[in-house]
Formats: sequence, C-alpha cells, structure tokens
Amino acid sequence: MISQDGFLLSYIKYGENDAVLHCFTEEDGFQTYFLKGIYSKKIRKRGFCFL
Repeated sequence: MISQDGFLLSYIKYGENDAVLHCFTEEDGFQTYFLKGIYSKKIRKRGFCFL
C-alpha cells in the first residue's frame, strides 16, 4: 500500500457502500480516489479511512 500526505477536498457517496474522494496531495497534486466498501456495516473506523 502506498501512503501519501494531502488534503481531502470533497467526497461523494457512490451507491450504498462506496465513495469517490477528491484530494490534493503533495507529490501528485489533484487526485481522485475510489474507495470500495467504505460504508459497509463491517467497517467500524470509517473516519480513519479518509485520512
């Protein structure tokens, strides 16, 4: 897994369990990420996934 530092600009809930994140990273600038299963009942630490 690759870790990057940056700012979360916005996020959009996509379907029931997924989300699209718009971030600004130090290395690559504006990036869009797709997180699958972030809103599923099995994930308890949802806030940490956005960091």
